[in-house]
Amino acid sequence: MAGRQDLNMEYHHYIPQFILRNFSHKYRGKRNQKMGLYPKNDVLNIVDLQHEEPRVAESPNKRTFGLMDMYLDALNASDRRHLETEIGVLERKAGIIIANIKRALESGSSGVSMRRAERNTLRKFLFVMKYRGRGFHRRFYGDDAGDYTEDDKVPFENYMKKKGYKNPVEVWIKSIKTILDLNMDLEGEWMQTLLAEIYPDDAKWFIMHVESFFLALCTPQDAKDEFILTEDCYNVREGPNQVLPNAVTGEYEVGAYTSYHEFSPITPRLIMVLRSFLLPEPEEDLDKDRKDWRKKLFEDNAKSFIDPAKAKSILEDLPIHKPRNSYSQVTAEGIRLLPGEDGTPSLEHKFTFPFFKIQTDHVRKMNDIFFDNAYLTSTIAFSSRDSFKSSLEHFLQLPVDQGFKVMLPGDNDARLMYLKKLERCAHSMGSSVVLRYLEAPSKDNIAKLKRKVEAMQRRIFEHAAEEPTGFMQLYRKLGGSRDTIICDLDQVQKMRFLRIKIDVCTQGLLLRKRREVRNNLRDLYCHQTHPRRLWLYAKGIRDMGLSLGKLPTKKHTFADVAEGPEDVIVKVSHLVRPGCLGPLLYFTVIQDIEHRRNPGLSPSSQIDLSAIGRQHLLAIRRMTIAPGRILTSQDWQIFANIKKAGSIRDCGIECIERTTIAASNMLRLTKMYEGYKSPTWSVDKNIEILIRYHVRDAVASLLAEKVPKGTAQELIDVLFNIVYPTYRKSQR
Repeated sequence: MAGRQDLNMEYHHYIPQFILRNFSHKYRGKRNQKMGLYPKNDVLNIVDLQHEEPRVAESPNKRTFGLMDMYLDALNASDRRHLETEIGVLERKAGIIIANIKRALESGSSGVSMRRAERNTLRKFLFVMKYRGRGFHRRFYGDDAGDYTEDDKVPFENYMKKKGYKNPVEVWIKSIKTILDLNMDLEGEWMQTLLAEIYPDDAKWFIMHVESFFLALCTPQDAKDEFILTEDCYNVREGPNQVLPNAVTGEYEVGAYTSYHEFSPITPRLIMVLRSFLLPEPEEDLDKDRKDWRKKLFEDNAKSFIDPAKAKSILEDLPIHKPRNSYSQVTAEGIRLLPGEDGTPSLEHKFTFPFFKIQTDHVRKMNDIFFDNAYLTSTIAFSSRDSFKSSLEHFLQLPVDQGFKVMLPGDNDARLMYLKKLERCAHSMGSSVVLRYLEAPSKDNIAKLKRKVEAMQRRIFEHAAEEPTGFMQLYRKLGGSRDTIICDLDQVQKMRFLRIKIDVCTQGLLLRKRREVRNNLRDLYCHQTHPRRLWLYAKGIRDMGLSLGKLPTKKHTFADVAEGPEDVIVKVSHLVRPGCLGPLLYFTVIQDIEHRRNPGLSPSSQIDLSAIGRQHLLAIRRMTIAPGRILTSQDWQIFANIKKAGSIRDCGIECIERTTIAASNMLRLTKMYEGYKSPTWSVDKNIEILIRYHVRDAVASLLAEKVPKGTAQELIDVLFNIVYPTYRKSQR
């Protein structure tokens, strides 16, 4: 077998040369064959960080921001050339679009227009730039042993095993090829194709990149300001990053994070910025409902952080907005479709992107982000020496409370070594700047803090009331204790964070697909989460559900929703069959949300044929016979005894189920329901509601020796007024 030295090695750029030329100049020095420097060739001003002593130098475009054989060990020479050819096709298409943008800026135009297909090509190119960059090369090639070490290691390796991949690089290449070949059709079917063809997490990421961010073109207002170019500048994001010490290992781990902005420098004076839909959009937010919706999503996302008030964007005040288009207009009420447009995408639609002039502060913040994320790289490029020196000085002397330059313990930390190199580089350029940085607590300090917290917890529990509160009584009934409460609350926070992230990440998918993803997560929680954690989680779901709903009453607080009918289900949880308690708890909370949103409505309500009457009828149908299935026998075969929580016959309380099944058989056999049929319901639904009506009176005796009388009455109220509502006693 031929060794690596026999291969026809190729240099692959992860930043295209047409972009590098925008930062380069002609070499004017003497020929230097060893360094690849020849007069009149394109070269870049760089900071070379490969060696212990950094240096400012010139580097040829042809050998900068690339790797020798990026796909070595994954493709043969022919396939590598084929993949690079495909990438070259996309780069040429994007290069033409970007050249038009550059010309428009340099000619003094206020903006540039492009058709939908051109915009889609540009968005695909920007993602491939990110996904094919140096950071993702590190991700898929793994550590020194070639092992995949990212946070998604377990699901990623399961995916590889399922699909028959031998190494992570094969997954990466398959994804690149699929995205390159992807036809982004107007109907959005490309999203389903992508989810089926590549690693699902990366597919969702591409979808979110395209559908959950808008593109803006920014240029510095001050002629002296310029953007720098780093190996990872197309891979970085701006947004809060919650890094916390692991209580067991003492190592720092990323918890919650959010991407508010992503970047693509095109020239020293032009950058493409992608902005998240979570942040304010001045023209869309003229529509109050849209503004409130966006604010709610932003706040829900922020709740996944320990300090939500700090989960903000340092670029929130960036003066940008969505591009204008040929099918809508900005009005006093927000963005509205033009006459003759129905919202259907068309290839003929045009988008006009203004050139937003941004202040020095914004330029510096973007460069700060690039500097801060370049600690694992070896090259930083710039155009003007004076502008670069100014940006570097600003970054190095930033106050330590700005969120940048946070060091993990140890003098050998790669980040600290990198920053000290930058400081020496600044000194070599004539600066006297002194590096400022923040050092995170060491493992010993973390251990001391952990011991203090544990001691404080013990003191709190020692001084707690001898008799547990109502909350703790219910919590204990589900198997909880003082020793488990902190861990359970932590897990519930993570469950809620995942729920919010899924909502954010599936923005742009078809409603049917979004609902399917949410229901899969719901089923997972209902059947594989301990009931006491699900009980706590469901209370948060009610808080979220009521916050998003338009309540006819005053705004609620969490205290208003901390207690609910699910607490009664907990009181009788010993009567609920194993496997049924989770779905019943969750379904009870969902039904409670519906009733709180629609106070006073029930199957007994009198409905007229007005518009409001029809709305009430839909609400009554929704909360009387819930359509949502809690599980399917295909996905949850071990719980196949439950068909759905929407029928009293499947409530999980065995004595009630037996009675309702007998009543159902009797009603069907004798057709007694005929005299009470309502045209509102089908035969099966009429029977279901009548069963509830007739069984309600029997529940007290069924539970007589199983629970206290007061608890039995509470359960009757919850079951037949909220979970499985039926006619009032006066209605037959």
